[in-house]
Amino acid sequence: MDYKPAFRFQAGSSELTTSTSSSSSATTSSSAVSSPPKQRRKRKAVDLSSSEDEDHHLMGEAALVAPPPQLLLPAAWRSCLPAEQHEWVSRALFVADRAGRPVLSPELQLLHHPPGPRLVYSQRPSSPDAFFQRPFFLWAPYKMWKYHLKCPNCAHKLTGSGIYKTVRRVLDLDGWYYMGTEYLECRSCTKKCASWSESIRSQLDLDHQQLFPAVLTYRLSCDRRVLALMKGRTLGNSASRLHSFLVEQHTAEWMRRSIHYLHTCRRFEVAGVQMPRPQPPPQMVPVPSSGWLLSTYARESFTRIEELNAKVTSTFGSILKMGSTKKVRNKLAGADAGTTLWMSSVGNELGQVLMSVLTAAEGYGLRDMARGPAGPIPAGREGASTAALFPAWPHLAVRLDICHFMRRLAAGVTSKSHPLYPEFMRPLSGCIFEWDAEDLSLLETALQADGSRRTPSSKEMARHCRRCTRGAQETERLLGETVQAFMGATDATNTPLLERSRMEEILETQRHHIPCIQDPAAVHPGLLCEGGLLPDVPVGGAHEVERGPGGGVAAGGAGTSCYSGQEQYTLHQLTQQFFQTTLVESYVKPLQYTGELIGTSYLYNQTGKVLQPLPDDPDEPGDSKETAGEAGGGSSEGGESETQSPVSDQVLLLWAQKNKGDGAQTPGEAQRGENPPCVCPGCSKDISVIEHLSLQGLTFCRATSGVTLDQWLKVNVPKTTGWRMQIKMASAAAAVFPTRRDRTCTLCSQRTTRATGHSMHGPTRQSFCQVADPQERTVEQGLTELRGGKTEKEMLRDRQRVNRKKKKKPAILNKMSS
Repeated sequence: MDYKPAFRFQAGSSELTTSTSSSSSATTSSSAVSSPPKQRRKRKAVDLSSSEDEDHHLMGEAALVAPPPQLLLPAAWRSCLPAEQHEWVSRALFVADRAGRPVLSPELQLLHHPPGPRLVYSQRPSSPDAFFQRPFFLWAPYKMWKYHLKCPNCAHKLTGSGIYKTVRRVLDLDGWYYMGTEYLECRSCTKKCASWSESIRSQLDLDHQQLFPAVLTYRLSCDRRVLALMKGRTLGNSASRLHSFLVEQHTAEWMRRSIHYLHTCRRFEVAGVQMPRPQPPPQMVPVPSSGWLLSTYARESFTRIEELNAKVTSTFGSILKMGSTKKVRNKLAGADAGTTLWMSSVGNELGQVLMSVLTAAEGYGLRDMARGPAGPIPAGREGASTAALFPAWPHLAVRLDICHFMRRLAAGVTSKSHPLYPEFMRPLSGCIFEWDAEDLSLLETALQADGSRRTPSSKEMARHCRRCTRGAQETERLLGETVQAFMGATDATNTPLLERSRMEEILETQRHHIPCIQDPAAVHPGLLCEGGLLPDVPVGGAHEVERGPGGGVAAGGAGTSCYSGQEQYTLHQLTQQFFQTTLVESYVKPLQYTGELIGTSYLYNQTGKVLQPLPDDPDEPGDSKETAGEAGGGSSEGGESETQSPVSDQVLLLWAQKNKGDGAQTPGEAQRGENPPCVCPGCSKDISVIEHLSLQGLTFCRATSGVTLDQWLKVNVPKTTGWRMQIKMASAAAAVFPTRRDRTCTLCSQRTTRATGHSMHGPTRQSFCQVADPQERTVEQGLTELRGGKTEKEMLRDRQRVNRKKKKKPAILNKMSS
């Protein structure tokens, strides 16, 4: 029988099989029935092989035909994350459920690092995505550590509600990284909140709270390692210096990645072969401005405000000194500018600050701070007035600050730029102070121990000896001799140093203050050389606190330093529990703030304002410096380019709610059906939302206009209206909006409306208040007198008569022309 082998591949197998066919089917069937089947011969297996080039060609064709891998990434994250982050974040964080939807992988970790570029490339990379990938931080305490979290509103249990749609971009030392979180929901009150809000993080243990790496603001976020660089206690450490450092580090990292990508592409260039250009590297994301860094650092400090207040109010002293200045109050901006008069600070004999308050007045403004033995006691410039502030301390010894005393004497100098001014002030200090005799004797004994007769130099005495006051009589005598010696002194241009009549008057006035600058008998010489006061009880707070050497807060042994009291205390407790020892040689217990008013809080208590806390949810709009325009032109959260001006949101919201006459309408009015909603012709949305502005019949739409609000105003608004808008934008940037209190009467503190008995005569600009009127006249009677006896009805008749004349004049002209 003649067999014809046929070769074929079976589906799903690479083995080669054979099949036979006969020339006559009938013969085969008859022989199969009549005789037993014959054994088939075994044939050799056919070996199919191909070259390496053919394999690469076949694999390339298969890759073109094969479908792309499925991207397991939420839709909201795709619009927030850059394109180079999509693939690796999808593979690292998500898996598909039964329905094919992306869910978080069960194997979670906090910080996910990207795979990055390959070590060796066999062909030119098609895109620079792998070279510019950044880490991703996932914060999911409910899913990772199984916490029982409570709702901030109703204290019921929170449950998981998927992934939060916003992905944040966090500023790091050499670049940016991205952060995502989970969404939590309360089944009782249906409130939803992200896990990175402060109300959720405060419920975690301290070790888990420290794992959260960033400080979140409305648009951008900043890593705590960046803000830690601003905590340095060195001269010149400012937000501008930090901004310059970050710009340098970010630029160096971006250039390194760009060079790596372009060098890899250049390796595959062949001489004489024209190849398409590679994709250019992405632009570097700009570093936020120094103002944003400073506001973020202040926001981070507010998270430690309770601990800072407790530390300030728990510092004690036996000799206190007060100093007042106007330099700090001149730095106040925004709504608080011009509301304070003085800043008064209190220190102790070790140079530590006990209290610092802003006051609306210099004298009586300190009465609230001086009440009770738990409050700090400032050193006044006048002994009698200072002692009167503290009637509860009968044994209080008050001394005048010697620096202020010497400045009073220097007021008799014609000019501080006089050549003899330093020569005059140097003897004044010698008239008041002298070296302590005991310390000077010990120093001379130490220098003459080797038999030499060397006397101590001025530097050695300043280093090893203390100073004390000379006494009232000796000081008065020396001051009088010094003033008389310089009374006729002149410079080369014959300009006198002192004004005789003025200096004699000052010396006579300050003579009775000389006993107030002497050291008390109970004080060791040198402790009160700069003035101060001696209370008979501890000052600064009601806490008893263990402090390190010198009252500092540095923790640990040599080479260690920590300024967080809570961390010091926690480490001390844990090491005591497990090792019966401590790794923190000197630590500060976490104190409890007892409610003393400090700084701006003291000022707000006097002016009746309330210090507003920072929003708990970082996704709520905060201060205007968190916008992309203040951030140096960077993009907003989620990678979308932000082209609005820094205060556009505030201005749009202000005008959309107040300019209803131009077509804007609040959502509540649209729901009540008072007026039909005005629709934007560009995006078909209600123009009452914050992305729109209706002004003078024109509508600005952020989505379709293609320009910023400032550019739109310059083209479509007159200069005067644009100038007024600029004022409103500046007020919005400073968070100052017109309130009801700004339009109140200064006489009766009521709203200046006709219903409350107020009015204004337009031609004379004279206001009238019915409540404060001494003649108890009504509004109509007061306006009648201001109009010269004309009542409102008479004014209305005159106005109607003028209007009729204006209408008759064109009619007469038309008749004459016809």
